[in-house]
Amino acid sequence: MTSRLDQSSPLAQPAPEPKKPRRAGRVLAVVAGLFLAYFLGFGMGHSNSTVQAQPVAQPAPVVTTRTVTVPGPTVTVPGPTVTVPGPTVTVQAAPPASSAPSASTPSAGSSFSSGTYEVGTEIQPGTYRTSGSDWCYWERLRSNDGEFDSILANGNADGPSSVSVKSSDKYIRFSGTCSWAKR
Repeated sequence: MTSRLDQSSPLAQPAPEPKKPRRAGRVLAVVAGLFLAYFLGFGMGHSNSTVQAQPVAQPAPVVTTRTVTVPGPTVTVPGPTVTVPGPTVTVQAAPPASSAPSASTPSAGSSFSSGTYEVGTEIQPGTYRTSGSDWCYWERLRSNDGEFDSILANGNADGPSSVSVKSSDKYIRFSGTCSWAKR
């Protein structure tokens, strides 16, 4: 017979726990592998070998040539006479200044369209009007050099409009399809 003391009680000895898989070891192995791969890649990218850059061919400069004929000094040599042509230069002289209006100066009531007119010579100071059209533009100018700061005043005419040309203006420029007349 067995006594009660010989029988094991379930409370007397705990049962062993089932074994858990070792996850910490696997995670540690993966992290160590990643670090190893990183440092190997870093080391390969920063190795002691040097690479010399090859010179890059520069694009050839763009050369624009223009042939100009310039007359040289006159040289007399025995033999046939040779004529070397020089450049043809056209010079346009300014019209002589006169205080009295000439017959070519437009009179009051004359009509002006697109163009640049010298005040006092080609167009007289005064008020010029247009009945308007599709596109009308005017500029009062201090010089005719084409620079933006030469514009004293300007405007677009949409329908009937007028502009006052002052005696201090040097030029007036009309653009578009309008006809301007002094009234």
